[in-house]
Amino acid sequence: MIYLFIMLIVLGLLQCYNLFILYQRTKILRKAELIGLVRDRKGPVDFMMLFPRLYSFLVDLKFHLIGKKRTIWLKNGVICIVMQIIAFYINHEFLHISPMIMAISCFFVTIMGVFVHNKKKFRVAFETDFAEALNIINSAIRANNTILRGISECGNKLEGELGGEFSNIAQRLDIGESPETVFADSFERFPFKEYYFFILTVQLNMKGGGQVKEIMNKLTSLISNGRVMERKKFAMTSEVRMSIKILAAIPIGFIGFIKLTSPENFAILLYNPMGQIIFYYSIGSILTGLFIVWLMMNKI
Repeated sequence: MIYLFIMLIVLGLLQCYNLFILYQRTKILRKAELIGLVRDRKGPVDFMMLFPRLYSFLVDLKFHLIGKKRTIWLKNGVICIVMQIIAFYINHEFLHISPMIMAISCFFVTIMGVFVHNKKKFRVAFETDFAEALNIINSAIRANNTILRGISECGNKLEGELGGEFSNIAQRLDIGESPETVFADSFERFPFKEYYFFILTVQLNMKGGGQVKEIMNKLTSLISNGRVMERKKFAMTSEVRMSIKILAAIPIGFIGFIKLTSPENFAILLYNPMGQIIFYYSIGSILTGLFIVWLMMNKI
């Protein structure tokens, strides 16, 4: 019963996080539907229309865990194996719970940890490359070239996922594909607010022209200011975040200290019914506190 309770807590926390991420992405996709960035789909992909959040999560999961290169899923597989070995050792030496429950819990936690880490890494790389891409496009526009010429230059000069995406956009537009289709596919691979406004600007310029130079300059300025504000936020909250990490690590270190210095009290904590209540209450309160603090930090 206790093992089932632990499993339900872990799965519940993972589900809460998934719902929060999917809610954020669904808001962006709904905005995109208003301007036609998401195409009408028929056939096998009706699943996306019936379960948009689950579909978005599965696409994200596949992209960040498997990816396009073999080295990505091999590295993630090695991480899962190493974490399973570490979890088996901790369970054998300290916890002594069911190996099956420990293996399943460790697998889900590892998968979500790798997924969140890769997604954050992808976001950071996108922000860096996208700022450089905007500078390249603005330079092309100042030289009296079209915005599509600037996109083509981004594909030639930039490396990484965004550079390949711009190259793909330029090639597909050159062979006569519909801009709505091309940018819809691109937005699904990069569902970020900055990219959303960029695609909107490009589509409006292709349809009706206008002062694209001024719009691109303002967009570049807004994105740059947003990045500066984000860095200021992290700099101002760095001390608080470090304090929270230290406070969260103290109970773990204290439990390890009890195991080494007083094994009999450690056994009471894990195997006595009253000790188990205290142990699981401590874990639940720590996780709940970390989640609340995380929400507060992301609302700043």
